[in-house]
Amino acid sequence: MSKKLIIIFIVICIISIATGVFLYFLPQERIKRHLCRGEEFIRKGNLEMAGQEAEKALEVDPKCGSAFLLLGKVYIGQKQYGLALDKLQSASEICPESAEIYYYSGSFLNFPKVPYKV
Repeated sequence: MSKKLIIIFIVICIISIATGVFLYFLPQERIKRHLCRGEEFIRKGNLEMAGQEAEKALEVDPKCGSAFLLLGKVYIGQKQYGLALDKLQSASEICPESAEIYYYSGSFLNFPKVPYKV
């Protein structure tokens, strides 16, 4: 009886490990890891590494709106507003319902102050 339990335990362990490895390499999980790392790099002020993580997410899915948004944030942080607007435009085409994209699109625009006339 104890040999059967040991074999069952080993089989369950192997199945659990195989499932974990499979889930680790799923495209959506890979994208999520890259985006989370990218956001963490932005919080730490490492914009270059954040940009690299966004690019890696785009390698997995070239139509990942969140990766374009992340690149837009990186370019805003680097004061490369033309590139930022380009990436945010790409993000808005993929995810037109995302308010965050529009927030960042307007965050760096400096409209001239026009006095209000009655």
